[in-house]
Amino acid sequence: MPVLERAMGSERGLGDRCSVRLELVTRSMSSTQWPLRFPWDRSENIYEVLVTNMLVMTRAEQTRQSLQDHAIRLFTQHGFDNVTVEEVARAAGVSHMTFFRYFPKKESVVLDDPYDPVIGGAVARQDPGLPALERVCLGVLESWDRLDEPGDEMTRIRIRLAAGHRSLRARIWENNFRTEEIIVEALTGTGVTMLEARVAAGAVLGALTAALFDWAEDEAAGTLGDRIRRALGQLATGDVESSAVR
Repeated sequence: MPVLERAMGSERGLGDRCSVRLELVTRSMSSTQWPLRFPWDRSENIYEVLVTNMLVMTRAEQTRQSLQDHAIRLFTQHGFDNVTVEEVARAAGVSHMTFFRYFPKKESVVLDDPYDPVIGGAVARQDPGLPALERVCLGVLESWDRLDEPGDEMTRIRIRLAAGHRSLRARIWENNFRTEEIIVEALTGTGVTMLEARVAAGAVLGALTAALFDWAEDEAAGTLGDRIRRALGQLATGDVESSAVR
């Protein structure tokens, strides 16, 4: 899936630590907002934004977030092809080698995806007696529900950047194929035929991609999670539909 490092198990602790820090911050700063806001938004109190962001993140998380924020700002202002990794790193106050510690390629800043590491396990955990399509729908929803809802502003900008750039849009479909392979492996490992597994995975990922693009262009839309549930609900029948739109 093309959106947007938070996996299950030990990685779940990262979200828990952030939640604890956020609770401490909100007790002392009544105007604090989450998710993180762009520091270049001049309508905000810059000092408050920077202090809030620093308090709720570790140093490594701060560096990663700073790189992504500056990259998205520069891509939006100048175009993805007209910005180099060196320029992003310079804007964030780090070296270009530091950039590559957090993102393997420039496009990874836009196409960062926390779901692949968890989706295969989530699909495999579903009842093997259910139809393959239902298992994939429920597995995707489980993965989504166990990760934090992404911030609307940053996520919309990233999806729009990817949708409007030919090579980035192509990478979305490459990422979908990689995710499809993970889902197919999870299904076939429990006795589902290869054809049925590929059809189920392809249908769900197609619905997800359509939901992402539609949500990014609709400023009045609700949360991305709600839009994804609606999309999966269109694929589903019976119990899947009730689960997908829950």
